[in-house]
Amino acid sequence: MAGSINYQQLTWLYQNAPPYRNTNEYPYAHRNHRHKYFIPVEVNGKIQFNVHYGWGSEEERYSMAEFEQFAYSLNKRQRDRYFYNEGSEKIPYMSKWLTKHAPFGIVRDDNTIEIICEYMGQGDRMIISEQLGVSAYFMQEASSGGVIFTDRYAQHRRKLKRPAFKGMRFNIDTGELHESSRYKIDVKVVDRKKSNQLMKEHVDKLSMIKMFYNSTDENTLIADMTDAIKQNDPEYFNNSNLNHIEKARQLWNVDPVVSSYFYVLGYYIGNAYWAVKYNSSINPPKQIFKQLLPKLRKDLKGNADVFNRHTYWDFDNNYPSAKWGLEITDMQGNPIKQIRG
Repeated sequence: MAGSINYQQLTWLYQNAPPYRNTNEYPYAHRNHRHKYFIPVEVNGKIQFNVHYGWGSEEERYSMAEFEQFAYSLNKRQRDRYFYNEGSEKIPYMSKWLTKHAPFGIVRDDNTIEIICEYMGQGDRMIISEQLGVSAYFMQEASSGGVIFTDRYAQHRRKLKRPAFKGMRFNIDTGELHESSRYKIDVKVVDRKKSNQLMKEHVDKLSMIKMFYNSTDENTLIADMTDAIKQNDPEYFNNSNLNHIEKARQLWNVDPVVSSYFYVLGYYIGNAYWAVKYNSSINPPKQIFKQLLPKLRKDLKGNADVFNRHTYWDFDNNYPSAKWGLEITDMQGNPIKQIRG
């Protein structure tokens, strides 16, 4: 039943509907939907409702090197619980989700809901959105930093777009933000003049790397990468947890070509990681360079002062895409972490 998560409706259910047997959990949807329930809690003499969807979950992450250390001991059913993902810098990792009994929001007597989860999967976003009375919904949008609360799918037609974050509190029927949840967003925007100047400073290094990848072959590339790893991380083949991207940045001004090897390994480009570690096949070097170049440019810009910051406030009710990242803070300047999806 759409719009059933509001204080008046939950109070009526609490007073008139029986809880699930041997629990203090009450359904807010169809009674057969056992995973949609709320728990009444008395705080300072007032009743508030902790609202659940499912039993919650918590992500457990492992780097590829960490995963390899125990993957061989897992059977197929156990392995299927792990998923391949990429982090903010496109660095791969393996993860699994652990069941966790936790509410996604708290409904209070002023008819506001405070979102208290740090992750919203597709199912979470759909159920939470359809149960609210306001004409807006939660959706995942990577270019906007994570999960957002919006009234439209189409960017150019939106009148409302807020970052969704733990502690976000708003009126369930109107969507009006509670005073305690006011925020400021600083969106990083590339300054074209600074960016062009930065690329001019690195043009010789990028040309050298291009020349190498266009003139080498697969076997030579694997051999060179192997030698570079032995020189810079002798313990790599004993399951070292070397951060390839950090190593690449350290070597950039020392040896750009060797630095590029660690970028390739860190971003898992062209099957290079597996080729070096397990002597499997590798993609053609020219193809690897085409995939590497945009990531190289992005990393160089991301670690240099080539950005301006445009500020947006909660009362703006909207903010643009943030390809280069954004920073959200509360009114006291404390950082706010956007919900992941």
